[in-house]
Amino acid sequence: MQFSAPEFAAFILPPLSLPKRGPQGTIGSHTPFTYLLTVLTTGRPWKEVPIDKDAAGHAALHYPGVLKLFARWAEEGAVERAFMASVKQWDAAHTRDLS
Repeated sequence: MQFSAPEFAAFILPPLSLPKRGPQGTIGSHTPFTYLLTVLTTGRPWKEVPIDKDAAGHAALHYPGVLKLFARWAEEGAVERAFMASVKQWDAAHTRDLS
């Protein structure tokens, strides 16, 4: 399952908590969320998440960062809220008038 950047910004991002202090990341929240979905949908171990690399072969993020985000979002209930928001959006988009 993948969410485009606009879908992520509209339906998934609002319930997620973002850092309020410290340096702001350069990759945003969409990319780590995509890696998180990879783990949840494939059952792949965290260490085997296929992290994209730049031209020099350096990863902008490593699996412990994705795991920490997931742990924080799950503890705060943000993952459940994001899931419910996506289900409601999907339901609204696929509801048919049967009258």
